[in-house]
Amino acid sequence: MLRRLKEAPKEAEELAEGHRALEAELAFQKGETALAQKRYKEAEEHYRMASQTYPEEGEYNALAAWASYLARPDRPGQIQASLEEALQARKQAPTRERIYLILGKLYKASGRLSIAERMFGRAVELDPDCLDAVRELRLVDMRRQRESGGVLSFIRKWLGGRR
Repeated sequence: MLRRLKEAPKEAEELAEGHRALEAELAFQKGETALAQKRYKEAEEHYRMASQTYPEEGEYNALAAWASYLARPDRPGQIQASLEEALQARKQAPTRERIYLILGKLYKASGRLSIAERMFGRAVELDPDCLDAVRELRLVDMRRQRESGGVLSFIRKWLGGRR
């Protein structure tokens, strides 16, 4: 009987922890649904709730940063604020590919393609099945080829007209 009384606080603590994790996961799932439906402000609210409920989960924080940017992409300073928030999330969960995917998308949106490419590459290193990161790498590569092809095409035409 004495042993059960000693274990009761530990069991209550584990139960509370499980409840907190479940509450955060439910908010996260609502955020995922809202994000998929392009309801970005709503997604941000749900991700922030998940993050507040379970702040040690870096992916929730990164997703809140991403949804915040998507909800207000033209707001001055928004992309930098979202980048900083996502970088903090990476410190919390440095092995989560989705955080690198989000960082890549934010860097891409800010015009920093070489950093974006590194982030997408890291996401693929962590999870070779991360199709979004693979697709983003292909898009960066296609853009690079198109830009270099465009310049080469222009030079060829220019030189061809001079001969």
